[in-house]
Amino acid sequence: AGEYWLVKSAALSIQSRFGFSKRFPSGSSTTGVAVSGALVQGHKLTLVYAGPETGYRGFHVAWDGAQILNTGFPASWSSPDGVLKASLANMNPEDFHQQARHTIGGTGGDIPSFLFELVPGIRIYVVIGDETINLVITIKRPDGTVDGYCGNFNCIPEDDTLVHLTARGLAAPIQAGSLFDGAPAPPAWQRRRQGQEPDPQNCPPDLMRRAQEACEAAGRAAKGGCIFDVCAAGDVSVARDDVITAALQNEMTQHFELFGFLHLPQLVGGQIPAHVQWGIGGMALVLLVGGVSLGYTSRGARSEARYGERVAPGDASDEEALLGPAASEHEPIYR
Repeated sequence: AGEYWLVKSAALSIQSRFGFSKRFPSGSSTTGVAVSGALVQGHKLTLVYAGPETGYRGFHVAWDGAQILNTGFPASWSSPDGVLKASLANMNPEDFHQQARHTIGGTGGDIPSFLFELVPGIRIYVVIGDETINLVITIKRPDGTVDGYCGNFNCIPEDDTLVHLTARGLAAPIQAGSLFDGAPAPPAWQRRRQGQEPDPQNCPPDLMRRAQEACEAAGRAAKGGCIFDVCAAGDVSVARDDVITAALQNEMTQHFELFGFLHLPQLVGGQIPAHVQWGIGGMALVLLVGGVSLGYTSRGARSEARYGERVAPGDASDEEALLGPAASEHEPIYR
């Protein structure tokens, strides 16, 4: 639990708050986001779960410290200078990211969501859970040095591991300069882990058996993460969401790979295929943060290492849990 840098640059700052929830008391999840910087003309947007109500009623949204989107459901608000357009309404998460429903977004249809559109070209879509959120952040690369858990935007994800972030001084929770100063504090239960840290090796045998059966349809790449989610929640029903998310991801991947035959010239060095680089160059970068245990990425760090899909460096700490494919710095989307 704590507050971490997602995007840190001279022109744009995006931080996220993570905490424990009643559904996942031993694995932290995304519970807030804050944005500021010169790109948004020095304004500050904060969204945090304050409680005690669940769902959208439990979240507090503020622009420069003044609460907004608090007039009921649906709601909309625009800043006088036109920098921010904010809305609270039923939206389809799949319109924003194929994994946006992960863990808390159900299996289909429109659900309560926040949408923040900031000048110039910054969009933050928020899937609302009972007391946690999933974030889809769409931005263009800010000028100058960029770093944080969303990557350093150099198209080399290998240098965004926990080891590299630690060396750059960005792995630990923020100790000073939090954008959440002035926002409501998290409820007491979100600041304390209850029980053991989620670990499939400690999963009760009967639950593990049912998890393996329910997660089989998620496919090899997603099965380990699906099993982690079931064990963390103690509820096999969460596998349904993971299976649907995996199916959507596979469909989008197949659509994206259709561009491979074009043999486009490379925009940067040979670190990634040319058609991927063109996908990056032709659109904003899209980053996903959310889900259980510091998000989808946490179970990637903890479970996939155990199931042979991806070996994470060292023991899986809260900081490491932020890393993974869902927060990849080059994840373009074709619709």
